[in-house]
Amino acid sequence: MPEPAILIRGLSYTYSDGARALDGISLSIAPGESAALIGHNGSGKSTLLMHLVGILEPDPRVMIGGVPLARKTLPAIRRKVGFVFQNPRDQLFMSTVIEDVAFGPLNLGLDHHEALHRAEHALVDVGLADFGSRVSYHLSGGEMRRAAIATVLSMSPEIVVMDEPSSGLDPRAARDLASLIRQLPVTRLISSHDLDFVRACCDRVILLNKGKVAADGPAKDILDNREFLERNGL
Repeated sequence: MPEPAILIRGLSYTYSDGARALDGISLSIAPGESAALIGHNGSGKSTLLMHLVGILEPDPRVMIGGVPLARKTLPAIRRKVGFVFQNPRDQLFMSTVIEDVAFGPLNLGLDHHEALHRAEHALVDVGLADFGSRVSYHLSGGEMRRAAIATVLSMSPEIVVMDEPSSGLDPRAARDLASLIRQLPVTRLISSHDLDFVRACCDRVILLNKGKVAADGPAKDILDNREFLERNGL
């Protein structure tokens, strides 16, 4: 069997104020899988996502492609895992869209020509082929989300992690984004409160409650169980 793209074994985490965010989380995400993390506010979703790229203290109980997350492995793991933040403005800060999308490859040490090639290809992948010269802050909400995803895709990651990607989008933009996410040729792990969005782009759902996995299975089975969702604060 292929190595899991993401493997977590017994991960727990407590913040400095004593709040227990994760309590013995174990899960495995296969290469190419599209999975969603759902749960009420404070269930541990964002904390779990931040562990995958070492935003919080690197923990070897998290493994990416068979490599334990540690300080010495963090640079290599961050080349494998692309993180799309909830607010796209956190990833768009250059003068133009093409500069934003080429920023990551340039910081990997690629020459200007190769970085530009990657950026142009990533913009095509997200449906923004003609947006390179646009100013990022002049884009619509949906366009900014796509541009933020392009900044990650230009790094050629094996895994893309997204925190609330449909937040603030109108229904049409959310549907378009869900369609885009479903087509991405990488492993995807998406945190969202929008259950219709999750249904549209993910085949598997992992439900967290109070830092623990309350359910893990086919999206339809979990999302159609209204009583169970309500018992878990959704």
